[in-house]
Amino acid sequence: MIEAKQPKRFVIIDGKSVFYRGYFALPNLSTKDGIPTGGVFGFASMALEVIRKLKPDYVAVAWDKPKTNIRKRLKMYPEYKAGRKPPPPDFYEQIPILHELLQAFGWPLYELDDYEADDIMGALALQAQEKGIETLLVTSDLDALQLIGPLTKIFVLKTGISHIELYSSESFKAKYGLDATQFLDLKAIKGDSSDNIPGVPGIGEKGATELLQKYKTLDGVYDNLALVKDQLRKKLEAGKELAYLSKKLGAIWTDAPIKLDLKEVDGSKLKPDKVVEMLNKLEFRSLAKQLPEVMQSAISDHQISTGSSPLNPGKNIIIDNDQKLSELRLPNSEHVYIHSRAAGKQGNDPQVLIISTDGQTLYTLDLTKISKEKFSSWWTIKTPLVGYDLKSTLKVLINLGCYSELPPVGHDVLIGAYLLNSLRREQTLSELAQADLNYEGSPFEDFSPDEVTLHAPDIIAVLKGLYAQQSRDLIKIPTHDKLAKDIEWPVIPVLAQMEHVGIKLDTAYLQKMSVEVDDMISDLEQQIYGHAGEEFNIGSPVQLANILFSNLHLGLSTTGVK
Repeated sequence: MIEAKQPKRFVIIDGKSVFYRGYFALPNLSTKDGIPTGGVFGFASMALEVIRKLKPDYVAVAWDKPKTNIRKRLKMYPEYKAGRKPPPPDFYEQIPILHELLQAFGWPLYELDDYEADDIMGALALQAQEKGIETLLVTSDLDALQLIGPLTKIFVLKTGISHIELYSSESFKAKYGLDATQFLDLKAIKGDSSDNIPGVPGIGEKGATELLQKYKTLDGVYDNLALVKDQLRKKLEAGKELAYLSKKLGAIWTDAPIKLDLKEVDGSKLKPDKVVEMLNKLEFRSLAKQLPEVMQSAISDHQISTGSSPLNPGKNIIIDNDQKLSELRLPNSEHVYIHSRAAGKQGNDPQVLIISTDGQTLYTLDLTKISKEKFSSWWTIKTPLVGYDLKSTLKVLINLGCYSELPPVGHDVLIGAYLLNSLRREQTLSELAQADLNYEGSPFEDFSPDEVTLHAPDIIAVLKGLYAQQSRDLIKIPTHDKLAKDIEWPVIPVLAQMEHVGIKLDTAYLQKMSVEVDDMISDLEQQIYGHAGEEFNIGSPVQLANILFSNLHLGLSTTGVK
């Protein structure tokens, strides 16, 4: 049996939308010289993820050309995208830097007069489909969903850069209850507030979906108006012109004058050496250490590494009975490195606790062989703790009887990693160690308690290395350093205690209050319906606006309130 040949893969990135997400996710990110880099960082993070996860054969970036990209649509509807605020000046300062980064990646950037980025993406996707090439569009603009097809899928950025939702024909239908081919008609009826596309006033997504499920297309809806309920029919009749205008505005113009040149978008033009050089120049050191394998294999070892590994495992002393614990005296220090392992949730059934004051001599406590009473009487540490996910370790201490003796938090490398780069995907201690310290070992998270004991020196060495590196990096960003010291670290013990104690709920009282509130809401709804003269979905901004401004004629005149 001959296996079907996998089609080539073409990734098209909506450059400005990805850039925007990065810019607003990290608005204060800059180099030590004060050059803003948040948008570039977001794009670079996404670019590496595209290479790592999607493994494209071809890549292109589409961009909205400033001041000219929406001219044609503005002629059709002057209010198109009205109300959008221009980006701050430092947004535009980063564009030349992005162009330089794209040159390193070898990815062409396309922009056209009178065509938006999604028009360019649509035109390229259509041509790629005709050549039998699978196309993946990366964007935050849901307009692209109308391009879904057998060879075209959409990756929609949902939150920041890290949360991405994949849309195919199947997943679109599962979410919307419609075929992807109906998306444009859905938008024509319900409108789109983000682009200021009007749609049919008074009809939201639910009503539009029900109409299209029954009549399939916008034309089908208007061909069957006689079958639609009176109230809905009146809205459709009054909004017919706006519906068809909205369809024209919302349509992606796949006839954009751009020709797909496979040589120009060939992903093999990627220059890993240049990418690493740019990432280091922009002080994106964490990204420079997280190159996809395909890039690592094409780059010299000295450029991947930022120096020798800081790991220098110390001496491990096992404490496995009450007597040894009673004899243990920790030297004074500025902070204590600590790591724990519990078998149960919320710190229950503690197994192992590793402690070190200097990272060179460490003590691994076998908590299964030490009595809780002995531990709680021995524990007198008030020195700030340094560790990974210290809230979990504090819960272990609480379960060992140290509830009122919790020491302060000096640094949590899990939180520190997020503060320095909220876009990064590495979360586990092993992933942070590999990405930031070049640690090449078995994942700590997979270890049994005995293996945790065996590898305790490596764990403490990783904590020490991450702490040193993050402390230096946080000092360079005073606002983040202040946030960590004033809010993040102090709140960790509080949260640990709160989660351990939990909260009590008077369920009988809450149930009674729920009934009372439901009655109040019902009374208010009836009053609102009385003023409006009809029932409608009060929670729908579109329907509420229609009642207030179209039916009740409320609004502002030149002399005041009407």
